[in-house]
Amino acid sequence: MSQDICPPSTPPPVPCVLLVDDHPANLLALEVVLEPLGLHLMRASSGRDALRQLLSNEFAVIVLDVQMPDMDGFETADLVRRLERTRDIPIIFVSAIHRDDAYQAKGYAHGAVDYLPKPFNPDVLRAKVAAFAELWRRAENLRVREAELFERERADLVAREKRAQAEAASSAAVLDAVVAGAPIGIAIFDAHLRCERINAALAAMHGVPADAHVGRTLAETLPEGPETATTIERLERVFDTGEPLLNLEVARPLPGRSSHQYSLTSYFPVRVEGRVARVAMTVVDVTALRAAEARAAAKRQNLHRLMSVAAALSEAHTSLQVAEVAVSQGRALLGAERAALGVLSEGETATLLQTVGYDEAQIARWASVPLSHPIPMTDAIRERRPLYFESAAAVAERYPEIAPLRSPGDEALAAVPLLFEERGLGSLVLAFDERRGFSEADRALLTTLARLCAQAMERARLYDAEASARAEAETANRAKDEFLALLSHELRSPLNASLGWTTMLRDNILPAEKRERALATVERNIRAQVALIEDLLDVSRIVAGKLHLNSIQTLELAGVVEAAIEAVRPAAEAKTIRVEGQIETQERVQGDPVRLLQIVTNLLGNAIKFTPKGGWVRVHLRRVDGSIELSVTDDGQGIPPAFLPHVFDKFKQADSGMTRAHGGLGLGLAIVKHLVELHHGTITAHSEGTGKGAVFVMRVPLPSSPTSSRLR
Repeated sequence: MSQDICPPSTPPPVPCVLLVDDHPANLLALEVVLEPLGLHLMRASSGRDALRQLLSNEFAVIVLDVQMPDMDGFETADLVRRLERTRDIPIIFVSAIHRDDAYQAKGYAHGAVDYLPKPFNPDVLRAKVAAFAELWRRAENLRVREAELFERERADLVAREKRAQAEAASSAAVLDAVVAGAPIGIAIFDAHLRCERINAALAAMHGVPADAHVGRTLAETLPEGPETATTIERLERVFDTGEPLLNLEVARPLPGRSSHQYSLTSYFPVRVEGRVARVAMTVVDVTALRAAEARAAAKRQNLHRLMSVAAALSEAHTSLQVAEVAVSQGRALLGAERAALGVLSEGETATLLQTVGYDEAQIARWASVPLSHPIPMTDAIRERRPLYFESAAAVAERYPEIAPLRSPGDEALAAVPLLFEERGLGSLVLAFDERRGFSEADRALLTTLARLCAQAMERARLYDAEASARAEAETANRAKDEFLALLSHELRSPLNASLGWTTMLRDNILPAEKRERALATVERNIRAQVALIEDLLDVSRIVAGKLHLNSIQTLELAGVVEAAIEAVRPAAEAKTIRVEGQIETQERVQGDPVRLLQIVTNLLGNAIKFTPKGGWVRVHLRRVDGSIELSVTDDGQGIPPAFLPHVFDKFKQADSGMTRAHGGLGLGLAIVKHLVELHHGTITAHSEGTGKGAVFVMRVPLPSSPTSSRLR
């Protein structure tokens, strides 16, 4: 944009470009070409006008027309180069008339940096002007920085001179003020070791007023002793050798306390005309520094210990392993004599998982206590905050009822909760034989240890859950494989038998007396397959939640029991098993007669299946409270204790050999349990072990019972 006066440079500086041409149209064309560069563009209509503007403005580059009246471009360039102010400004000649090489050479001879004949390429001119503008901008920035640096150096020099003058004018007063107000002890001694000057800080360290020191030796003002003698000897050595003694540490016991006061003492000569005229002594109290260093060292040690704890916990995969690390490391961290870790188990009970240092009687006393029981281990979990007792009296004050039960050596105790996401997992208890305080560092250390242990405990829980889930999945896979193998066997066996008999019937190779037997066998096998398929369909309906009671009636359960006994009698007689029925009630119940018959028949059939030849099965029906109770007892092979909780699970039998010996898919009891529950009843199984028989007890509510009216 064209300007009459080049604006003042402000950060960032914008270069000015002088456009010189006697034709306004040419000036306008140049402005159009250069305007995208964002520079300050100024016009001059003649050489004289250009010189006038050059005297009052700073320009980055001049774009100068050669052919102008009065004073052409070459003459103007010569005058520009003669002036000190303008001689270094780059000049770009432009000409529409003088286009040959001779004139271009003449332009360069008159100081031009470039010569562009018209018509010129606007991009070329714009690029050349932009380059010179950037050079000017960089030079201007450098000049500004140099000016600022010069100004700062000048200001610093002036300030130093003023300070030096002030210090020179009041050096004695400044020295007195420094010595008097310094937080460190300072004293100056003459050649006779008399104190010339001592500040209040050092006088306070000596316990003698400052006035009492001045003009006297230390032997006259300080108590006689090794420390005073050592100080005097060091002053004499500096006077004799002229060599300073620096930062000599002294540890002085504090009266009535177990701690020390630490100080760093330095002695250095003060020379006048090359000789040692005085000795200055400085004493710096570094007690706080040494205490801070001790705390820092303790923090580093604690950090190292916690890293070791974290490493050990990372290798602990079970809760017990975590507890072992926690009690051993917790005991070592604070030097406890005893440690215990309790975990919160189901039923709001705190259970000791690991202890160290306690005898068996103590462990047995607190092995498992309700969370509401007031002892440090449970209170830390319940309140979700650490508890610290610095003496046995503090423990007895809060827990008077357990004071007589304390361990004989317990003089201090700490209990910190193991919290994971604000959830209490347990607590760590540390006991000490001596009274002790718990510093902030101790508390932070225990809190961090508890947090690490809680995280490891949660990780162990997840690890156990994952292992359990994996084991369950593996068990389920094995059960699936075993069931499929069993199913194929149970389906194939009757099919093979039926196929064999039907083949012989079709080929007419059986005598007449055996044909009836063959047909009976085929029918029996087909019925066995139908029953097997019905069981599978029932289980499928149970899994899908679609097995319901169809026809709800009020009926005598005694009749159902008698019908079931008659239905299984052929199978019992085949094994010479006695089936005894004892019916003590004829009361009616509400239920599905078909499903009730299926329940009783399955129970009886199961008893006969697992009872050896010559055994017995007893059926007992009676009223118990508001229910009808049916028990089926046998003297068969019984149920192993480990399998008893799974006896009503689907596809379960005590072992695969049992399946092969007795047949079946292990579905009957699972179906029975579901059908009993649909009648709002219960069923349980009892057995004293292998070879001792089994008892199945079913209870169904009477119609007057509140639950029976809800059958659907």
